[in-house]
Amino acid sequence: MSDNFKVFKDAKLANKTSEQAAFETWTGKQAEKKGFTKANVTTDESNLVLVEFTK
Repeated sequence: MSDNFKVFKDAKLANKTSEQAAFETWTGKQAEKKGFTKANVTTDESNLVLVEFTK
């Protein structure tokens, strides 16, 4: 399991929204530094999460 995936799933278990969980990952933090403000989670399955970060 990747670190991003684990952080995302742990955040969801802590009752964070999908968007909040996406921004808690390393990738989400890097996207936020670059000015991305929205995270659209297109897939959230037990073994796959796909997120599209937008400005």
